[in-house]
Amino acid sequence: TKLAGKPRVAVDAETAVALLEALERCSEEASHATKTDKRLVETASRALLKRAAAEHPKSGRLALLAWSAAADKSKGSRLPLPTSKAQSMQSEEVVAMLLLVSPCLTQAEECDVKVSERQRYLETALRNLAPTVAPGPVVAAHLAEALARGGGEAFQEACSDARAVAGKMWDLPERRAMVLAAVLDGELRCWGMSTLARSAPKALRQAKVLTEHFEELLGQFSDDDPEKEDWWIRYVQFVQGASSLGDVVCGGMPSVTDLYWRAMRSVADQARYSEKVQRLLQLQCGGGV
Repeated sequence: TKLAGKPRVAVDAETAVALLEALERCSEEASHATKTDKRLVETASRALLKRAAAEHPKSGRLALLAWSAAADKSKGSRLPLPTSKAQSMQSEEVVAMLLLVSPCLTQAEECDVKVSERQRYLETALRNLAPTVAPGPVVAAHLAEALARGGGEAFQEACSDARAVAGKMWDLPERRAMVLAAVLDGELRCWGMSTLARSAPKALRQAKVLTEHFEELLGQFSDDDPEKEDWWIRYVQFVQGASSLGDVVCGGMPSVTDLYWRAMRSVADQARYSEKVQRLLQLQCGGGV
């Protein structure tokens, strides 16, 4: 405990985190320390965490530990999200942060929060990611939490929130595209199951909305990006599947033929795109490996 109070232990974030983890082990039930010593350790740990988080605001790990301590202290009340300067967090840290500060993890009556507040939580989480970390796992956790909490309606709200947040990230175009891709991927995974609970006309209307999301996403990629080719193929596959529900053209969606030729004009490497399409057709016909 005396070591925790020394100025040098918080000289850098890594040293502070290592000492905090050691103090946590000393205060666990399995520790042989006396109850008095454990209380002293907990007091020293809280003081060190407060000081280290203040001195190293860009440390994602310290920010997460500080939020965890605040959550324990709040005992179920809504935990406000502090303005964090941490922007080098890993996806697992950001997911933990996002779930920790979610108002819907507290009392049920507090789940009806303002849209702007939900979006602020998510935008902070996405902006806190390290530049090289993909936002897909964070978006997936955001959507999964909503689906588990409130079913299809909450899931759609979470998708809308994520898409709105992506619209605010013009300063991070690559991350913006990845967020939109992760949202659409989640929607597509849930769409097939949702059609079973809807009439064909309602399912077609929802499919029309998803085609608009495809168009939005495709506009984020450069023509020479292989990701654009892959999403054109998913677009074609989606419209093929939606055609089983009725006339997609009458429903306001493009035909498969139109999509194919639009894709050919849109991508820079037409040969590579055609090869991907041919490979897909072979797999669908059972001729591929």
